Amino acid sequence: MKSNLIIAVVFLMSLNVTAQTLIATSNHYAATAYNNQRKLVRDYNDNVYVVFTDVNQGANKIKGVKYDVVNGEWSEAEEIVTGQSPTLSIDFEDRIYMVYESNDSDHKIMYMASDDFSNWTSPVELSNSQFHCHLPVADVDSMGVLNILWIEDDDDWGFDNLIYCYVLNDTISETIEITTKDEIYDIDIANHLQYYLNDLFFAISFFMDSIQFFRSTDYLNTIDTIYESIGLGPCISYNSDSDWTPEVGMVRFLFADNSFDLVEVEAAFPDYSSTNVHQLPFGPVNFVGIDDVAPPIGYSFLFMQDGILNHGFSYGSLWNWTSILSSVQGNDDIRHPSIAYKHFNPLYVDFIWMEDFGSQYKIYHMRDDKHEWMPGIEDQEYGKGFSMTGNPNPFSDQITIHVSVELKGMNPSIEIYNTNSQLVRVLNAEEVYDRQFRFTWDGRQESGKYVKEGIYLVLCLVGDKRTARKIIFKP
Repeated sequence: MKSNLIIAVVFLMSLNVTAQTLIATSNHYAATAYNNQRKLVRDYNDNVYVVFTDVNQGANKIKGVKYDVVNGEWSEAEEIVTGQSPTLSIDFEDRIYMVYESNDSDHKIMYMASDDFSNWTSPVELSNSQFHCHLPVADVDSMGVLNILWIEDDDDWGFDNLIYCYVLNDTISETIEITTKDEIYDIDIANHLQYYLNDLFFAISFFMDSIQFFRSTDYLNTIDTIYESIGLGPCISYNSDSDWTPEVGMVRFLFADNSFDLVEVEAAFPDYSSTNVHQLPFGPVNFVGIDDVAPPIGYSFLFMQDGILNHGFSYGSLWNWTSILSSVQGNDDIRHPSIAYKHFNPLYVDFIWMEDFGSQYKIYHMRDDKHEWMPGIEDQEYGKGFSMTGNPNPFSDQITIHVSVELKGMNPSIEIYNTNSQLVRVLNAEEVYDRQFRFTWDGRQESGKYVKEGIYLVLCLVGDKRTARKIIFKP
């Protein structure tokens, strides 16, 4: 009976997680634009906060909606401030920051903050009012510093300037001009996902001229170049291997090359001495957005292709395997998706998008699994050269994992991780038949102690491919 109960719980969890929900409507054609302006954040209780642009009586308004995880409901959209093109950030104490463009002709870059998404500080101007500014992006580091970049148009000289400043305790720093180019097409910024380190990464795209990724450890007083290429749509994600070793991990860059193919780049810290580059096998895309990342396992990302919004998962540049976990076709044209970056969640992604709806636009939210549950009968992820099943699944006190490989001489290995990306156990294989292997786990760690009740990730590695599945341990 206990096993049946757990199976029922898993079914309901899966059903709830993958539902797409209409959360708001807007009159603005770019309500949720642009890809690196994060329109949604999660707090530590998994409540979700979303901002978008609307039009009311000819004026742009920024509105917000909130998902309350306790009652499972979305709030009605409420106006926050007059403005457009907002981006959200959240710090380790769940304070929410919003940076946006004003409605006047100069498009000033403005800043506000809130502890509850209802009561906001008064708007403060960050930019130089002599210039037209746009595309603010922002993130928060381990010190609670809000790092902000935006593009400043110098119309007198025909150049674009990349401008940086930071905010700490509502005190605004002096602005720094990072670079000047004929045209800066796109930018991105990322601090550490779990607020362990203060390294700041940012990217600049000069359309198809070049794309560059940088790192700074002193609030952009000095800057190191990590990677350069040709492409557009730069995305950055940055996390440690685990909270046991916060100083060790991976920064991942994702972008579209000059053929619009997706390219992933990985650089291990702390030294960043080498990068691994890999082209993902999806063909040309017209949007890319990256989610949070669990370095030992992989990361989720969004991409648009032929009008379909896809949630993909990559196991990293050294592993020749990626998958599409879900696809959204929509009822009409899908545009301007946005994916949550913080707070880190190893099990699912939150993302939004908009669709045409007559003279308006509908805004949808979806929460989707990063990992499938361990199949009990048939592994339906074909093409990777092996299959993995487990029984019973979910399990109470022990699970037997069966791995079948297609090629003789390919020996599988299995690692168990908790949801903090910590390696719990490496399992030993028993070859029971030709190319048929069996692994058993009783819920013990390498130390011999039992793990706590909860969800665990089973990572199976065969040759140059690997795949991960979720299981539940319930003693």
